[in-house]
Amino acid sequence: MVYLSGQLPVTAQGEALANQPFAIQARQVFTNIERVLADCGCNKTSLVQVRVYLCDVALWPDFNTLYADWLGPHQPARCVVPVPALHYGLALEIEAVAVLPT
Repeated sequence: MVYLSGQLPVTAQGEALANQPFAIQARQVFTNIERVLADCGCNKTSLVQVRVYLCDVALWPDFNTLYADWLGPHQPARCVVPVPALHYGLALEIEAVAVLPT
């Protein structure tokens, strides 16, 4: 099993994307997740559980669209949790669990 700690919309260079539109922040988180998974010998289809923290429940429909575009037909178990605020003023954070390849 691979347990990914919360991934924020922060670039590889350490730039927090708090001033960027939600879609850019979400795509950065997806990129971060894919990089961690690749370092573990996995990919996004290895995901079995995803927990999403959104700073505004109104972002849920936009997140659903972006998430579906990112994952395609793969549908790991998912929980979406509205929260009042996230570190650095960012819009979302995602933690996940994946299965290592056999």
